[in-house]
Amino acid sequence: MYTSYVLIANLDAKEDELQFEHFRLRKIQTRGDLNDAQALFGRMAHFCDWIYERDYSSIPELHLGGYGSIPWHVDDALLCFRLFKVGDIAFVAQVIKGPEDETARRYPHRIMSAMSTNVPYHFTQAECPDWDNLSEGLPSCQGNRSDAPREPYLFNPMAPPAG
Repeated sequence: MYTSYVLIANLDAKEDELQFEHFRLRKIQTRGDLNDAQALFGRMAHFCDWIYERDYSSIPELHLGGYGSIPWHVDDALLCFRLFKVGDIAFVAQVIKGPEDETARRYPHRIMSAMSTNVPYHFTQAECPDWDNLSEGLPSCQGNRSDAPREPYLFNPMAPPAG
């Protein structure tokens, strides 16, 4: 199993977890949550940040950069959040964990950013079905378009965290 994780900043929700059709978002709120997040993202992770988590039984089609269309699913999700409503949600970093617990961090690029404004992105669990409906109707940024020029996203294999 492969799992895609994204560190998210500037999200505000009353719930501690938001469940979508293909992924979930969970808030970093306990010391254990923070330790788990920092094992993936280092000191970029803070209390009240959120973690996007999506599981894959295998790497989806479009085998560029070793992780198929997984990186583009993240880009598509961010685009959909920004189209869904006003607010400045920030996807800070992405890590993919493989079936042997190997991890790889996505190199920085134009979509990921730790910078955000003071306009939080407010969201509720009740909005998740509407978000899912919108995302189903949007064409993919890259992941599902056979005619799009494709360049692989680069990932850096990560050393195990220092004990």
